[in-house]
Amino acid sequence: MGKPGRYFERSSRTKSDHFSCSVAHESDFSLSEGESVTAENDLKRAQLKDPVEFSSSASAKANVTDAGGEVDIFKYMNMPVEQYTSDVLAGGQIRRMGDNLFLLEVPKISLFSIWLKPSMTVIVEPSADNCVKLIATNCTIDGSPLIESFNINRVFTVKMVTQLQYFLEESSDLAARSEYFRADADLTVHCEVLAPFRLIPRNVIASTCTSVVSAVLASMLKLFINKLALDYKRWSSDAAYREQRRQQGSANST
Repeated sequence: MGKPGRYFERSSRTKSDHFSCSVAHESDFSLSEGESVTAENDLKRAQLKDPVEFSSSASAKANVTDAGGEVDIFKYMNMPVEQYTSDVLAGGQIRRMGDNLFLLEVPKISLFSIWLKPSMTVIVEPSADNCVKLIATNCTIDGSPLIESFNINRVFTVKMVTQLQYFLEESSDLAARSEYFRADADLTVHCEVLAPFRLIPRNVIASTCTSVVSAVLASMLKLFINKLALDYKRWSSDAAYREQRRQQGSANST
């Protein structure tokens, strides 16, 4: 029997309807493109010398109303990846590289005269169970001359997994009924300690980096989920927009 993998399925609940993770086995499906990219990232991490690890998690949600019928939320979440616009996926900071592969450009992070600008490869994996997973790895960093002098791209790895779900919480009190998209992200960074920072305690380095990364992650996730909710509202109410997206998907897939 293979090692446990993960897939998404719809929970059978009466008062709260949502999509959640369940356990499967690798023998049930072939290795996905996202898993292949992750394996490459894990190999690079294994080659780092005594790296510091820091991580961050964030969640964000946005209210949404399922329009039902031919434009229900589940049809929207099951659209082919090529029909999602770059503006929705990351507020105009993501570029399609082909099929379900994107390049995510993170906003510049500055501290006095030092700045850095990360970019990451993102694999988007919609599932047949109406969930979407985004796997970001292969991060590279451009930066100020000081950052560039450290040749930092050789001494760190990043992995970020974001899971998008739709939730419906029913109630006998209509005012208490709740529908929303929720995105949950987990980010892990491993980085060798560069010479100028080796006198700083490792726990101080980790906590400082975690604080900075957490703020950026929370901001990006909130932007993403709000844009997604607005896009669904437009997609479900505007037939011309749906056709435009369909044609866009056809053009991107050729």
